[in-house]
Amino acid sequence: MYLRKYHPSDCAALAALFYETIHTVNARDYPQEQLDAWADGHVDLDAWNESFLAHNTYVAVQECDGAYDIDSRASDSADTVPGKTDGNPASTLIIGFGDMDDTGYLDRLYAHKDYQGRGVATAICDRLEEDFCLSRGRLLQNSAVQKRKNDTFTTHASITARPFFEKRGYTVVKAQQVVRKGISIRNYIMRKRIE
Repeated sequence: MYLRKYHPSDCAALAALFYETIHTVNARDYPQEQLDAWADGHVDLDAWNESFLAHNTYVAVQECDGAYDIDSRASDSADTVPGKTDGNPASTLIIGFGDMDDTGYLDRLYAHKDYQGRGVATAICDRLEEDFCLSRGRLLQNSAVQKRKNDTFTTHASITARPFFEKRGYTVVKAQQVVRKGISIRNYIMRKRIE
């Protein structure tokens, strides 16, 4: 596995990974109605791409030998297999992604359902936090920017992701109910102080 920066050509694969992860991994903590409201399989790819480009976004990639074990909802065509990055069977598979904005807000962090517990999310989160701290350090050298410094990372974590973030030193600020398509979904505002 290796990490690389996001490319606009990744967007559809990230949307598919998002859908698959929510409907498999998060299914142990949320009923189907909430999963469908959270991820209905139809994201605005232009808006996602714009957001990924505006944020610091990393993609975790695994070299493949042509054996793909991801279900494709749309077709059996290799071109629509979620996470497959090109038409070459001996290619790469996107196994995770994450993005953080310039305030330290971790917007999205997802690891492929078949790569849970293998350090994918940890590697992405480590890199995002490290990059933010390096960027913040450069900004703090400019005294005019010092008053705007942010000393915490924040995220909105699902029930499923909460233990992952707690192990990383994040604490729950508050539980909340977010509404998606008229359906209430529980998550947690979490914060981690930057050392």
